[in-house]
Amino acid sequence: MSMEGILLPGVWGQVVLGAAALFATILMLGPFTRYLTVTWLARYSEFRNRLQDGAVALYLQHFWRQRYDRRGDQAAGPLFETIFYQTFGRRFFIVPLIFLTVATFVEAGLTIGYLGNSLEKGFGSNNGVAVAAIAGAYLFVVSNAILLVRQRALSSFDAYNFALRMVVAAPMGMALSEVASPAVGGLVAFGLGAFPLEELNKILRRLTSAKLNSGEQRPETGDDDLVKMVGVTVRISSTLMAEGVDSAQMLAKIDPVLLSIRSGFSFEFILDLVSQAIAWSYVGAKVIGLAPLSLNTAYEMNKFIADFDAARARAAAPGATAADRTELAALLVRLRDAATLLAIAPESAEGDFRAVARDRYTQFVVAIYDGPNAGEA
Repeated sequence: MSMEGILLPGVWGQVVLGAAALFATILMLGPFTRYLTVTWLARYSEFRNRLQDGAVALYLQHFWRQRYDRRGDQAAGPLFETIFYQTFGRRFFIVPLIFLTVATFVEAGLTIGYLGNSLEKGFGSNNGVAVAAIAGAYLFVVSNAILLVRQRALSSFDAYNFALRMVVAAPMGMALSEVASPAVGGLVAFGLGAFPLEELNKILRRLTSAKLNSGEQRPETGDDDLVKMVGVTVRISSTLMAEGVDSAQMLAKIDPVLLSIRSGFSFEFILDLVSQAIAWSYVGAKVIGLAPLSLNTAYEMNKFIADFDAARARAAAPGATAADRTELAALLVRLRDAATLLAIAPESAEGDFRAVARDRYTQFVVAIYDGPNAGEA
């Protein structure tokens, strides 16, 4: 980009230019400041409020076994706090925010200076297209940072992504605007500048493939297990896939704290999805049909087995009442209905439910909801 016509004349012009660039940079840093001073602590409290001593011990045993075994006299709660700060601490924002701040300040200065110099070449020029692309990227960065803070989903990786977005804004906008007519080059550059990097990469791949006549096609598979789960929309499924979770089996093995932080979904919601995924892993996709019976999650299966065993013990006791036998009969009907929906024998359904109830991850989920000893079925 030529420097001609970009800088404002005179010392005061440079002061105004610097002040305007500084203001744009501070505006960009506002959401990050809010997140690091308020929202980050709220996210930590969300996990600690759910992970009480018994549940946090099960969590550490399942996902941080070596650290838990080497803890010595350290209690589970302080160990979780240490791991959380070491893994998701605010210090990881320092480097990407430095990159983002420098890129924003420099490009904001160039953009404001160019606009203040009366747009001598118009937005169809290379300078105008580059400035439009930078403005679009700035809009994308600030608006998405605000959105991520509202969703409590901002991470240091987002800051790296935003910094990269600002750095490549001008060359990428100029490259993509080449396919448009000169009259709308600036508009195209601004619009593309506000696109996410993933979408821009797709556009670039398609355009490059068309120019090279490579005929490359990326087939889309319409088989999405996640969106079949209760409470999962296409947007939620896409977010989970972006975090590397594209099947129920993967969801049933992942660290829920990690996934909650990276996806921005609440810890409670992630636990519900994990509970569904555990049941799916043992019973298969047909477990979705058990939702009307409230048996489509690991937590519900564990509770059913606990209630079933307790009712059977009471019905077999010498002093059993009619109410005890009625309760057992109702649970047997529920079990047979579930077996019918799964197209298996009631004995097989009971065996699957017991396997789900014994799963270590199920014990962890139950401990969060009911206490550390409630999941022993």
